[in-house]
Amino acid sequence: MQQQGEAYLTPPYSPAQVSSEESDAPPESVTMMSTWPITTLETLAHSYIMVNTSLKDYYEAWYQERRARMLKSDILTQQVVPHIIQLAHSMYNPRPNNYQGLLRQLTRTTLQEHRLFDAFRGVWRNVVSKDDWIQLEPITNIIGHQWRRTYKIMSKNVNVAKLLVQSP
Repeated sequence: MQQQGEAYLTPPYSPAQVSSEESDAPPESVTMMSTWPITTLETLAHSYIMVNTSLKDYYEAWYQERRARMLKSDILTQQVVPHIIQLAHSMYNPRPNNYQGLLRQLTRTTLQEHRLFDAFRGVWRNVVSKDDWIQLEPITNIIGHQWRRTYKIMSKNVNVAKLLVQSP
């Protein structure tokens, strides 16, 4: 607790010291509302506060975007893809020869009904990787870019070396 005779400690550059008669008067900044002599220290403090506030806002926006991306991924893998596969299995039972083409068309038209044109690639990639009815093309007949496309479609449980050894 301060006693009556003691003075508070002040930093070396305080607004009181900068605006004293001994030093040069700081230039006045004119704002729309009033004229107020703004010191360098006040400008720095204001800039520091504004940077901290904007970084907090940026972090909040970044966090919300990350959370939305995770929520979108969860909805896709846990709801949308299983329902599309279930719908396709019930519509095309027994499995037709051109099942993959029919499933692709079903997925595309379903997304177009809801104006989700740009979501097709992500949804289709997940549908193909999760559907048990989609059969892989024989690996010995695949060349060039078709190999890469089919390799991406394959589920992670398929052992490519075994398929190559077992193929005729």
